[in-house]
Amino acid sequence: QFIPELKEKGEECITKTAVDLIKTLESDSQVFIKIGFHLVHRVFKNGTDSIKGIFVPPYLANTKVMREDLAAYQADINYFDKQVGEILNAINSSKIANNTLVVFTSDHGIPYPGSKWSARLAGVQVPFIFYMPESIFSGGKQFNDVFSNVDFIPTLLSYLNIDIPENIQGLDFTPFLSGKVEEGPRKFA
Repeated sequence: QFIPELKEKGEECITKTAVDLIKTLESDSQVFIKIGFHLVHRVFKNGTDSIKGIFVPPYLANTKVMREDLAAYQADINYFDKQVGEILNAINSSKIANNTLVVFTSDHGIPYPGSKWSARLAGVQVPFIFYMPESIFSGGKQFNDVFSNVDFIPTLLSYLNIDIPENIQGLDFTPFLSGKVEEGPRKFA
């Protein structure tokens, strides 16, 4: 395990380590890589970004202080996006590009009142992206169905044709993702 939190730009060390590892893998490599970043958590460390404007959610006060804070948050998001992009570029140009499942998710919404610490939509709406070339996880499809992080394991096991143990929480979204049914199995999270 590599934890470079003591370095000023630890995320760059995480990215470099992941990219270097990916470059060493052969097409038949079987590997699990979990990459976690601290980015987009307070304290924001990457300046400010208001080039495309600043979106102030309607439940937050539209004040100078809030806009400055959101500009710093946006800068962290852009820096984070660059780090993730470098890792994805490494995968796409590697020998494992065609047999790698990439999963991108988060554990909570944006770090603001009425969001991260609440059960409101802004607090529970998180990214969950699956991608694998030439699979049910390809094609750039976007769904707005309710999906919980606990649904990942049963969906992955089903996709791999592995029986889902009874003690596994979550629901299998494979029929929905493959287009066999029109709605996901989850109505509530």
